[in-house]
Amino acid sequence: MIMNMESEIWNPASFMRPMGGGQELGNVYEMRIYTYKPGSIPELLNRWEKALPWREQFSPCVAAMHSELGGLNRWMHVWPYKDLNHRDEIRKAASGTPNWPSGAPGRIRQENKILIPASFSPMR
Repeated sequence: MIMNMESEIWNPASFMRPMGGGQELGNVYEMRIYTYKPGSIPELLNRWEKALPWREQFSPCVAAMHSELGGLNRWMHVWPYKDLNHRDEIRKAASGTPNWPSGAPGRIRQENKILIPASFSPMR
């Protein structure tokens, strides 16, 4: 018997390459999901499109997408790292410059998840 179920559909940002498109993969991934006030996503996409090439000088973005169904007005991005120390190094370097973060006004919630792919995962 199912007690609880959530279904979501996410659309990749138009400026993102397909997942698994020759990107460097990691042993650890960070997934960030933000919820924004209605109407904020177009401005967020505009800012990310401008900032992502700069941010990817530090490390590649595996996924950047916005929700279509399920929880609405949500933005997700996923980054690979060699380990948690590598994550800290990259985040410190990237956050110390004026080109990042590239969020938009209206953020009301943030979730962070550290993920480790299973041994059979293509994300390894």
